[in-house]
Amino acid sequence: MLKSLLVKNLSAIGIVLILCSFVIIEFPKFRGIDKNELEYEDNKITLKFGGYEEFGTGFWFGKENINHFMNDIYLSDIDLQNATVNTQGEIVLQLTNYMAADQFMEGIYEVKPHSYQPKGSEETVIFAQIHSENGEKVQVESGKIKYSGKLPDLIIEFDLKLSNGEKLSGNFDRKLEDFKYYF
Repeated sequence: MLKSLLVKNLSAIGIVLILCSFVIIEFPKFRGIDKNELEYEDNKITLKFGGYEEFGTGFWFGKENINHFMNDIYLSDIDLQNATVNTQGEIVLQLTNYMAADQFMEGIYEVKPHSYQPKGSEETVIFAQIHSENGEKVQVESGKIKYSGKLPDLIIEFDLKLSNGEKLSGNFDRKLEDFKYYF
């Protein structure tokens, strides 16, 4: 009896360890990155703001047969709701989501280059770019984003490759604010 109980417990622990390893393999860069932090050009930046702007469902790609739910998510080291022209910040990560649904959907998504055109309404498309403090925009060429939860209570994890060859990895785990991008 003791032997069968031991075997069952060891089997359960083994299964848990295997499942946990999938999370580590999926987003390997997150080890060493704290909650609400990103790593870019060997710098770690604390994310203090997360906002979202919904645009709704529409034919965003100019093709009537391709219908998506669109929204933008903004992550930054400064409070964008109260930012002015003189506000100093290092980074704004903009995630533009075209969901193959009539609302925002959690899941793991591949980020596409900005030149990408979807084949149909069943394909979710995510574009991303960085706005830096010097006004430069850097496009994200590829990578993965994981959304867990529902708006506005999302956990966001990302591991991205930028057009300048750099990597951008991190996560955000705070309630997103309703936000309108004005600048």
